[in-house]
Amino acid sequence: MNKLILILFIPFLFNSCVDAPKRLNKKMVVDISPITVVKDSKFLWSINGSVRNIANKEIKGYIKVKYLNSENDIIGDAKAHINQGDYFRSGQSVLFKINKDPKELESVEYFDVQFIEN
Repeated sequence: MNKLILILFIPFLFNSCVDAPKRLNKKMVVDISPITVVKDSKFLWSINGSVRNIANKEIKGYIKVKYLNSENDIIGDAKAHINQGDYFRSGQSVLFKINKDPKELESVEYFDVQFIEN
């Protein structure tokens, strides 16, 4: 009976130790609004959203957007500076817009949006 408990406990202990650094490194500094796609014309669509600084400090960075199809395969990506590359204060929201050819977005089902602080 003691061996069985030890065998079940070791994988749990190992998984907890492996996951701990990931949890510590995921510090939220922004809140990203849902993405909208605006069909400006038949030649130009824009990916729009906003980022709000929820950190207790000024931050700067950029947005990285991955385009995913229904299989969750990455079929494209783009980057956009936030606040023209300048710092923005705690609590401030800033907009971003990425213009794309509609052909690049035809089979997109989802967007994976990440803020990269620099």
